[in-house]
Amino acid sequence: MDQSDLNKALMTLGRIIPSRPSKPILSNVLCEPSKDSLKLTAFDESIAYTTTVSGAHSLTDALCIPGKFWESITAKLAGELALSVDESVLVIESKSGRYEISTHPADDFPSLPTPDEAQSLELSSDDLLAAIKATLPAVSSDESKQVLTGAHFKIGDDLEVAATDGHRLSMLNIPDADLDAIEATIPGDALRTLERIIETQQEPTVQVLIDRTMALFAVGNDIFSTRLLDGQYPNYRQLIPKNFERQFTFNRKAAIEALERIAVFAAQRNNIVKLSFGTDELQVSADAAEVGGGVERLPCDDADEFEAAFNLIYLLQGLKGCKGDEVTLQANTPTSPVVIEEKGRGFTYLIMPVQIRN
Repeated sequence: MDQSDLNKALMTLGRIIPSRPSKPILSNVLCEPSKDSLKLTAFDESIAYTTTVSGAHSLTDALCIPGKFWESITAKLAGELALSVDESVLVIESKSGRYEISTHPADDFPSLPTPDEAQSLELSSDDLLAAIKATLPAVSSDESKQVLTGAHFKIGDDLEVAATDGHRLSMLNIPDADLDAIEATIPGDALRTLERIIETQQEPTVQVLIDRTMALFAVGNDIFSTRLLDGQYPNYRQLIPKNFERQFTFNRKAAIEALERIAVFAAQRNNIVKLSFGTDELQVSADAAEVGGGVERLPCDDADEFEAAFNLIYLLQGLKGCKGDEVTLQANTPTSPVVIEEKGRGFTYLIMPVQIRN
């Protein structure tokens, strides 16, 4: 069996294996052999992932193998690996040596949950990946507001995915999905792993099953499932102002590069950066009283004057969530929500300015 293929699978499975499992068996990967392949499963009681690795081996019966340990050893090997079992011990042989790992009975591994009365849909892998990448930065890490630690999927005539942590809102709308109406909030940790799976497998579509408590994603032969987050997701659309008094269009890449340079100084002052618009120019600046400061100037298509301060990291994540050459920033006052959009793509990124105390 090829080390590289096995290592890639074990690395993804390792993201699911809990560091402090509620049951010792959950620190294992369930290995189910068939001719010329291994079906591998990891489960943490909330997230489950099953993948298949092709390749020759000498395993005959299902067994549980300590996942992190197996991953660590495999990562340090190279080339073809010979896998076999000798009296409940997994034997790994490579050109560099022989390694043995004690295993556990497959019957000890818990059964995986399955959707009940689930709605089924098919999504473009590119669309789902774009939605995940656009919204993950805005997923909250505050466990006291658990429903905000996930991204909210709203499916119907189109696919809308949104996430907010109270400081910013990131939303991507993909039109003409023509799907049955359903809403679900999927944990951010699960979406990060799903993102990796979709990128690795490179399948054109993803089959999705969603019921009241869980979502299941079939990516080729791989199966990934996760519990849904409980609770009513906030009405995030009401956060977006209906009208804006000011609108500015500028080059996205140039703004990102300027912000990344200014970040050296912004890091000295809570990552605060100031945007100043006026005279067909966008001025990006940051001050660090004890170190110095920096200013960059970029062309902008509007002469209207406007100035506000932002968290630089949040601002950068919004600009990087866009894909086009130009973006539009819409604003009212220096203390009201600002929205970044790009033409021709249903991406909306709302960010709250910060108040600078002298």
